[in-house]
This record gives sequence, C-alpha cells and structure tokens, in this order.
Amino acid sequence: MCYNTNIMEDRDIWYSAGIVDGEGYIGIMKLKTYGPHNTYPYKYTPAVKIASVTESLINFLISNFGGYKSHRIHKNNQKDSWMWSITNWSRVEEFLNIIGTYLRMKDKQARVVLDFISLRRNRRLNKKRDLYRYTEEELQQMEDFYLKIRKLNFRGKSPATTE
Repeated sequence: MCYNTNIMEDRDIWYSAGIVDGEGYIGIMKLKTYGPHNTYPYKYTPAVKIASVTESLINFLISNFGGYKSHRIHKNNQKDSWMWSITNWSRVEEFLNIIGTYLRMKDKQARVVLDFISLRRNRRLNKKRDLYRYTEEELQQMEDFYLKIRKLNFRGKSPATTE
C-alpha cells in the first residue's frame, strides 16, 4: 500500500506523529522460529504499534496507513483496548519516512529501525548472495540493532551502577 500523502492533510501526519510519540511503540521484534526448516533460531521484524481505548483512533490509523487492528477485552474494571500495528518491512519504512521528521520523542527509535531496514535492503541488492543465508556478521548486526532499540525503548528506572 502506497500512502497518498498528497491527499492526507499535514495535520493528519502531525497528529499521527504525535500519537506515535505519546502512545506508540517503534521497535524490532525478535521472534523465535519453530520447525525443522528454520535455519536460524530467531527472526527480526520491524514494528510500529499503538494501543488505545479509543477505537476511532485505531480506525483513523488503518484508514490512512493500513495495518492491522486487534481487540483486547479486559476483565474487572478496565476498559477494552484496541491495538494498531504494522510489521511489513516496506510499510514500516514508508510510515516512518512520512512521520519521521515530526517525531520528537521517538525520533531515535525511528532512525534505528530505518537503518535496520536499510541493512536488509542493501543485502537484497547483492544478487550474488543467497538471500536465505545470513553471514555471522549479518546476524550480529541484526542482534546489535535489536539490542540498541531495546535500550532506547527501556521503561522504568535505570539500573543502578556501582563504581
């Protein structure tokens, strides 16, 4: 899906960037692979996600940027919530390129994810290589990007340091 930013109003792009800054997640997921045909124990996937108790917000994001919506029904006294997510490499890249210049709090995360995606794109341009086999160096680069984004997304108090 190509987003037609000529039709979208600037305020919708700014609004989307603000939502991502305040409520969103920009990261790299490390997923365990299963089955006899998996060459590597993990795969890495870029992702942008937003959770909200306001379904109309999630519908706005889907209508403007595509992606998926999931619904979580809570027990007790909590409101139900919805989550919007995109994990397709090209859609994540396009979305971050659209809103990236307007991000204030998560601009570093966006840059890391875009660099991660660029690593894969550059790899695909080298047609002499087997696309399904990674070198040890490439696997280490992907892990490094994953660890970098985890550090940027860390919430809570910083771990105590001893000197």
